[in-house]
Amino acid sequence: MDQWVYISLLRCHKSLTPEYPKYVNVYRKVIETANDKTNQFPFSVAHLHETMNRGDLTSRQELLKFIFDISKFNAICPFTRVLDLEIENALFKSLSLPTIDIKKRVFDDDIGACFGMKGKIVSKNSIKPISEDIKTQIGQSLKDSTLMSSVLANGRMNLKGIQRDNELAQTLEKLRKAQYIHSDKSMRKNISDARFYTEVIQDRFLKIIQRLNISKEHIEHIFGDRASIEKFAKSIPSAYIFHTLNEVRNMNLSRLIEPHDLWDITSLAIAVPYCDIVVTEREWANILNEKGIGKLYNTKIIYNIEEIFTAPLTPNTPPSPEKPLGLFPTIN
Repeated sequence: MDQWVYISLLRCHKSLTPEYPKYVNVYRKVIETANDKTNQFPFSVAHLHETMNRGDLTSRQELLKFIFDISKFNAICPFTRVLDLEIENALFKSLSLPTIDIKKRVFDDDIGACFGMKGKIVSKNSIKPISEDIKTQIGQSLKDSTLMSSVLANGRMNLKGIQRDNELAQTLEKLRKAQYIHSDKSMRKNISDARFYTEVIQDRFLKIIQRLNISKEHIEHIFGDRASIEKFAKSIPSAYIFHTLNEVRNMNLSRLIEPHDLWDITSLAIAVPYCDIVVTEREWANILNEKGIGKLYNTKIIYNIEEIFTAPLTPNTPPSPEKPLGLFPTIN
């Protein structure tokens, strides 16, 4: 869920207008299906980043608790966490070999998962290990929404984090103007594709083909022409979505790069291929749907909160039991 969706549902929860009663039916359905585990609503590091930047302590705490209560601490990992596995799968597919089930690596009911980590409770004293009872108690505390929201809210990110986002946006804007200045549109596209492969894919790809001992002939087949390159790229879903959104953003020189753009793009890169439903900003939803990304990965991509439980995924296609109903965030 985009951050504004969580905020809207929280305001509905508190009976504040205009969200209440406008979104009351959606709110009730989200709460009901989260509690009975019909649907999962994973949160990401983007949720925490945006919430921790709110200026008011009570506001941070309320929103964090609401996110944890709905998500049940189910989190989704950063897209960089699965890139190597996706490249391996793309190679396996090209060789008609069985692939890895990446979905099991994407989600976990552990707050550390949103950072790409798995929490482990260990003793600082190697001679005196922590008992299993105490480990259980600590584990339960880490899934106490009241406790965790209080702890995190009081550890608010300082203004330096916001300043870094602003500075990054300014740096990217300068680089974009220098790198996408070519007058020919097709050449700008070629530059964009080349940067994508060299900066995102190349190093990982080379290490994996060496480890898997992929033949030179097969690599030449994968990169034989633009159509085969495009097909291979689409089989690396999170990287392909990242590239698609980043490219559209960079090619539109009339639109300034916003500080939250990178959070939006990286969040959507992991959410779209692994969730049934993604609720994002109108701009990103329109780009993804116009590019056929939702259809390609069988994901409903919407910007209207009232469509969460109404619009079909694809004609006659039920939700996948392996993909959460990921009402996933981007940052406003």
